[in-house]
Amino acid sequence: MRRKHKIDRREIVLHIIEHFPAIKYKELIRLSKSSHGSLSYHISMLEKEGLIIVERGKSTRLYSINVNNNDRIILRSVRNNTRKSIINTLIDGEKSLEEINSVIKK
Repeated sequence: MRRKHKIDRREIVLHIIEHFPAIKYKELIRLSKSSHGSLSYHISMLEKEGLIIVERGKSTRLYSINVNNNDRIILRSVRNNTRKSIINTLIDGEKSLEEINSVIKK
């Protein structure tokens, strides 16, 4: 009976990662309602099974194996608020450096 619970929890974690690419570990704890230890275990198992890619660095990010390297770079960039603001500003049309700085308030 306990084994079924672990599989269900792992499936929930995988589902969240697939729907929120480049999700940070802390966000995943909140969304999955898992403890640190439990989540760490399930991430480790999903990584060993080849179902997710874990990018460790200043902050840990998690990706489905369906996300290629170029998409991971883009996703990492748009999940950063400053970079996201710059990208959104540029999408709206040609902008000067001053206009970009005013949007990001730097």
